[in-house]
Amino acid sequence: MDWKGLRRQLESQHPGNPQVLARIDHALKAAEEALTGLALVGHRFWLTTTEQAPFPDWPRMLFHLNAAPNGRLVLSEFEAEELGPGWFDSLEKSQHWDGVETQFAGRGGVPRSGLPSSPITLDLMEISRQAKQAEAAKLARIAEFKAQVAQERAAAELADVNHKRSEGEAPAAPAPASNGSGNGAAARMESTK
Repeated sequence: MDWKGLRRQLESQHPGNPQVLARIDHALKAAEEALTGLALVGHRFWLTTTEQAPFPDWPRMLFHLNAAPNGRLVLSEFEAEELGPGWFDSLEKSQHWDGVETQFAGRGGVPRSGLPSSPITLDLMEISRQAKQAEAAKLARIAEFKAQVAQERAAAELADVNHKRSEGEAPAAPAPASNGSGNGAAARMESTK
């Protein structure tokens, strides 16, 4: 048997993967020793490369992080369904699944019970229309407030003038018209524009 040629052939299938190559070396040495040992007692065997025969899907080993970390032989897909969630072909997949489940159970993610039962269906046009309506309502409230302040200010000035007339004092010169900001100079500048 050409062990070096077989190793080169297998090495070409796994380039740059030293762990796999080490495993191949170990397996080839064990196979060479076993076949040599059998040949010494009169039983000659040899290795040939063939297409791998397809393995049946069942039975196979399934793993669960808590229930069967060392694996459990499952005879059919029906038995696998009866086992419930969390059973996978490898322990690593089972650990990954358990980590994701833990995360989404609330420790690091969104709990499943907190997800909305129906999706939000507002589109961008509707959101934009609602924002414009809210802005228009805000501006209307501001204008209403300014008008109310101007009306109260005019009423206070009129009451002040009437009070001074009733006491016999001469009323002061009227304040220039304003835009509700209380700054007469700003109002005069706006009127000249």
